[in-house]
Amino acid sequence: MIVTNESVVSCKPGAHHELPFDDVLGLERWGLERNLIGRCGCNVGIDPAWYRGGQRLIRALDDAVPAELAFDGAELAPPAGP
Repeated sequence: MIVTNESVVSCKPGAHHELPFDDVLGLERWGLERNLIGRCGCNVGIDPAWYRGGQRLIRALDDAVPAELAFDGAELAPPAGP
């Protein structure tokens, strides 16, 4: 995972995807974890535990995405069953 001033780049074996922050439609927060939702239909899930300096990564994402696009995922989750 690479975060620049312009984008987040997700690299996995056999896959490379760059999501420009201008193309982020939403930043879903689940506690310390984040899920970026892109205009292209992608979701980039980020758990700070996966990275050395993961808390800095989360702060950088929170700073890069406009506050009006961020929301708490737990608020939208369906209620737990009986």
